[in-house]
Amino acid sequence: MNTWLSLLLKSVIFPGFLFIFAFALFVEWFERKLTGRMENRMGPSYTGPFGVLQPFADFIKLLQKETIDVRSMSTRIVDFMIIASLSLYILCALFIPYTGKSVLSFDGDVVLVSLLLSLASGLLYFAGLLSRNAFTVVGAVRLLLQVVALDIPLVLLAIVPVIITGRFSIVEIAHRMPESLIYAPFLIPFWLVALMFEAITEQAEIERNPFSMPHAETEIVAGYITEFSGVRLALVNLARDVQLTVTSSFLASIFLSGLLRPVSNMAMFINVVLLILETLLIVFVATEIKCITARLRIDIALDLFWKYIIPLCTLLVILLFSVKVIAL
Repeated sequence: MNTWLSLLLKSVIFPGFLFIFAFALFVEWFERKLTGRMENRMGPSYTGPFGVLQPFADFIKLLQKETIDVRSMSTRIVDFMIIASLSLYILCALFIPYTGKSVLSFDGDVVLVSLLLSLASGLLYFAGLLSRNAFTVVGAVRLLLQVVALDIPLVLLAIVPVIITGRFSIVEIAHRMPESLIYAPFLIPFWLVALMFEAITEQAEIERNPFSMPHAETEIVAGYITEFSGVRLALVNLARDVQLTVTSSFLASIFLSGLLRPVSNMAMFINVVLLILETLLIVFVATEIKCITARLRIDIALDLFWKYIIPLCTLLVILLFSVKVIAL
């Protein structure tokens, strides 16, 4: 009984829904503030200290707005898809070792989380497609093509930390990554190349420039979320914030990290602070890329993935595995 109660509390409070909800809104503020400075604007400034409560105020505002049901929309299915997508992102957060250990963990979870992140994006695709609007359909199809193209490099790049550390669990990879690179410095070039490809792939995963085609404002209004309003729009925006947060935390765990073993409360506190800072570092890089790049055409983006990134990622994994086997 105590085990189930502990699991419930961790799933709901920390590092579950409430923590991810607060952290995701903070990450949105951080991204908007950075974007504002990059564009010579102030960004959120008035709601709360330094405007940090603005994303929460926007979320509450949308909850109070009218939710308009489009006549051709399958509302119940769309609502289910949105909630399921948000739930999958939160489920992925339970695999992230914020304290040095995670709520859920097993060998091979690094691949599972990569696939769950893509599945959650796919559910948003179906929600947009079922809206049956010209703009939402175009945006949804673009999202599907983008998700299919990035699934392969996502899984391939997730294998790189597995090969470097010799571990299949996110928790173990997070603990062993820095020391594995220190003891085998000849693997650092492979790690750097994988990190570069991961930065590109993450931009497509979170739909930021130069891969913001699914919701290109100047072409298709808001893409697959054009027909969403009120509570639906609030939940979709929250899902995208959680997506950015969890994806960045996942990448920080398997590519950066260096967490301490959770043998004391102080070690766990240090781990939380360290992983949050690493997550914000990845968000910072993603935001900088978004601000200094222009949106690609969908055909150019797909060519980039299918003709270059996927073959190069495959070659990278093969070379890394070969070098690791020879070194052993």
